[in-house]
Amino acid sequence: YILWKNGYDYAGAFELCDGLPERGLDEDLVYECYASMGRDISGNHLQNLDKVIELCSIGLDPYQYRCWEGAALNALYNDAAVERAHIVCDVLEGADRDRCYARVDGAAARIG
Repeated sequence: YILWKNGYDYAGAFELCDGLPERGLDEDLVYECYASMGRDISGNHLQNLDKVIELCSIGLDPYQYRCWEGAALNALYNDAAVERAHIVCDVLEGADRDRCYARVDGAAARIG
């Protein structure tokens, strides 16, 4: 909804996500906003990994991994293919990569 309302200005949408706590909203919503952005980025750009990398990288570092997770889950739900989702997770490092795999694998188990 945010992207649609702001003319698909991804930087502006991430700024809105980042500002949610300043508006008195729980910081958990920032993580959900980033996950939603990842889903939309992946969907809007037909799971193009280069676009996911470019656009998820706009967001702030502490929340970026949730953008990647959202993009990975979009790939999983769109294709029912864990391998495509793992390609997105592979871009991440360390604990962020592990969290992404865990989210994808957990979701795959529920739909499989």
